[in-house]
Amino acid sequence: KGEFLNGKRHGKGRLQTASGEVYDGDWVEGKPTGRGKCQWNDGSSYHGEIKEGEAHGNGLYVAFNGNKILGAFEGGQSDGSGRGARRYPNGDEYVGDMKGGTPDGLGLYCFADGSRVQGEWSDGWPLDSQHLETGQDADPQYTWDIPPPVPAAPTKTTPGGPGVPAKKPAKKAPPPNP
Repeated sequence: KGEFLNGKRHGKGRLQTASGEVYDGDWVEGKPTGRGKCQWNDGSSYHGEIKEGEAHGNGLYVAFNGNKILGAFEGGQSDGSGRGARRYPNGDEYVGDMKGGTPDGLGLYCFADGSRVQGEWSDGWPLDSQHLETGQDADPQYTWDIPPPVPAAPTKTTPGGPGVPAKKPAKKAPPPNP
């Protein structure tokens, strides 16, 4: 579906492959270029700037497991830098600024036991942080532009949980090519 020029997709259009994957957005001379949204069968998606069929420029990638990165992409790849949300294998979650897929800048770290720390991070470690009490919501400056779901304030946690991560979260590979 969409607009064509000289027999090629050009303008706004939608393409759904036989396997069910979808691109909906701008086309230039038969190639996805401009702004668009890609949806893959595994549940992952990308919404943002596209150049010749690849994520290129600013965009939001949401992986099949719920991890998110809002930032710059080049040639279909992100280096994991920007604003994001990451769920770690041990159940911990981080929402905020990232560099190379690691907490770096303002963010909220939520431990699997329900305790939470907000503040400024550098290379995965807190520089200036505040432990949040049970039921206390995070300061919006740490989570304002991250698409939901943002980890909610738990109602049942052990008071006085750790104020900083017990160990540095492992670095993850950047998201796969959209």
